[in-house]
Amino acid sequence: MGFNVQHQRRTLRYQDLSTYATPGNMSKESLQATLSSMLFGPANGTIGIGYFAITPFNDPRTELVNFSYTRQLWGNSTLYMAANKTLGDRGYSAQIQVIIPFGNRDTFNTSMQRNNQGENLTTLGVTRTLPLDGGFGWNLAYSAGNDPYHQGTLSWLGQYNQIQGGHLWQRGEPNALGRNERLGNLSGR
Repeated sequence: MGFNVQHQRRTLRYQDLSTYATPGNMSKESLQATLSSMLFGPANGTIGIGYFAITPFNDPRTELVNFSYTRQLWGNSTLYMAANKTLGDRGYSAQIQVIIPFGNRDTFNTSMQRNNQGENLTTLGVTRTLPLDGGFGWNLAYSAGNDPYHQGTLSWLGQYNQIQGGHLWQRGEPNALGRNERLGNLSGR
């Protein structure tokens, strides 16, 4: 069983490194409380309950309640389910996701989501992670529902560079994605 409470309060001019030199302010106050438990034993998964409240400086307070359930299925496969409700709003959002690793670097995942407006989204994805010592990785994803898309990326990690390119199609608008980043010495060579 685990329990966590965090409360933060800020003055109007407070900033940290994540917001330095950006317009706008952080929230005036935030509160989060979470409880997690393996109520029915470790083999039956973990149940989580959370309460989150954010009070901006100029807007009304937003309060959210979250319920979640996580369970290992077979091997390292995982089932995750969650439901979120913003207090005072009519809608709710929910998600169910299954993650199935195969091999050391490959993962298959599928999820079904429902947003606050009642729109549904189903996603399938396959990923091969980049090896830390360099080489190729890739990602393929397909999504159907109210906001469909499909995408694919190919990445290469070298001794000093990472190159990534791909294609994203969303609502009939294809986009080419590309990036070349100079990285520090990742592998100690």
